[in-house]
Amino acid sequence: MAKRFVNLAAKINRMRVAVTGANGLVGSNLVRMLLGQGFGVRAMIRSAKAKDELLRFLKDQDSGNLEFFTGDITQKKHLTAFLSDIDTLFHSAAYVSFNPREKMTIHEINVSGTRNLVNALLGQPKKPAKLIHISSIAALGDAIDNKPVTEQNFQKEFAQQSHYSYSKYLAELEVWRGIEEGLNAVILNPAVILGFTESNRSSSALINQMAKGIPFVTSGSTGFVSVNDVCRAAIMLAKSEIHSERIVLCSDNLSYPQLFGVVQNALGKTREARIINKKALWMVALLNEFFARLFFQTPKITRRIALSGYKHSRFCGKKIIEQTNFQYSNLSEEIKRMFEEIGKPNYYSEKK
Repeated sequence: MAKRFVNLAAKINRMRVAVTGANGLVGSNLVRMLLGQGFGVRAMIRSAKAKDELLRFLKDQDSGNLEFFTGDITQKKHLTAFLSDIDTLFHSAAYVSFNPREKMTIHEINVSGTRNLVNALLGQPKKPAKLIHISSIAALGDAIDNKPVTEQNFQKEFAQQSHYSYSKYLAELEVWRGIEEGLNAVILNPAVILGFTESNRSSSALINQMAKGIPFVTSGSTGFVSVNDVCRAAIMLAKSEIHSERIVLCSDNLSYPQLFGVVQNALGKTREARIINKKALWMVALLNEFFARLFFQTPKITRRIALSGYKHSRFCGKKIIEQTNFQYSNLSEEIKRMFEEIGKPNYYSEKK
């Protein structure tokens, strides 16, 4: 195991890394952790608003080693300058949507954008920078024979999956193609990532809803991992000699009522979750889709999302433990730490 790692502690201050999706859930937390470890960070942002979001998230952290790069991974002309003189690229940018009407946008960003980055890395005049591709467990589809999804045990049938899932799978094919052409890369497949970001998207919204005390949840289950663990794993693998591998990241498999309980415990509350009726939620989603289409808006919930809340999925994240010295954090303690960092919500009201 020790032979697979290179001790780069003395070189960290000289290392420069680049991060796509720098104001997203993973990207913003990753930038903060990299800066805290002394890396020079080049963060790709698409707008002044994204820059402001990241700076608010970083708060008073020293950003002297942070360089902003305004660009877009779908624009090839931006990438040569973005990737110049870097040692590692952390690719976390993605467009997350389950709206069928956004199929083209999803493909353009997730698939074409990843292809552009892989090609730009391969086209570097010197040795290509290492790529840490932060994908998603959604790229692996479902397990085979009802066993936990692992790096080897998953189906590539996407007929029943969302286009987002399919796009993440296609994006990974671009990375594997790059590996065949000599790219030094590792693919990470995190389960549902729990954490907070300035924009309050993804699991930030999920945890906030549970923190508000809204008791209605679906009865399904899935895998979870803290954003802190995802970032720690990504940085560790960037420093290591590990390459050309896929690694699933999952610390806990929980039902949504169990997750609700963990959030309530982190707040020192005891409110219990109530299971929302499957048919009722399906009808809510149907109406939401109808009115969203009528008024040319993006639906907040679709029938596919509604039904996925009753699906039972399990994931195994042991590979990284077996191959490295990595250990997952206690998920309950991680959620407590998140609330301590941002402050417990003052909108919580518990029924007497």
